[in-house]
Amino acid sequence: MLFHLSRHTVIFGVILAILVLAIHYRWLMDGGLLGAPRSDVIRGVWGLDQQARSFALWGSHVNFPEGAKLLVLPWFSSLLVAPMVWVLGAVNAYNLWVLLLLWATGFSAARLAQELTGSRHAGWIVAGMLISQPMMWLAITDGTPENVAFWTVPLLLIAIRRAGKD
Repeated sequence: MLFHLSRHTVIFGVILAILVLAIHYRWLMDGGLLGAPRSDVIRGVWGLDQQARSFALWGSHVNFPEGAKLLVLPWFSSLLVAPMVWVLGAVNAYNLWVLLLLWATGFSAARLAQELTGSRHAGWIVAGMLISQPMMWLAITDGTPENVAFWTVPLLLIAIRRAGKD
């Protein structure tokens, strides 16, 4: 198992989710999309909607209404949230998806820090620093969630480290 689901892990995950929501509270209360107007946010919503409709890696209708053949990024994460698009609609699903990506990235990086140092406090510090980085906020603002979606990398590094110990 990649990590033990202890009481501390659950509490940490909940507190991290509250922190992510607190950071982006203003955007959520304003309604509309997370991100700046006239940015790639519209492309992100369009790509997420098209991904939920067709599950295509690429195609003539993916990402842009003009029919450019471009990848939906991040492809794997957008597949995971396709049911949210069906239930909530593309705009609400996009907002929740971006916040979930931010949460997952902070959580997995915290788990990696804890794995490497043995300290829960190191995990808290890493997660807090990561989710509050200006680069993360820029990725959310300019509509490039692929720059936030590297949550699998720390999990892969944990798995490699543990496999090397055996």
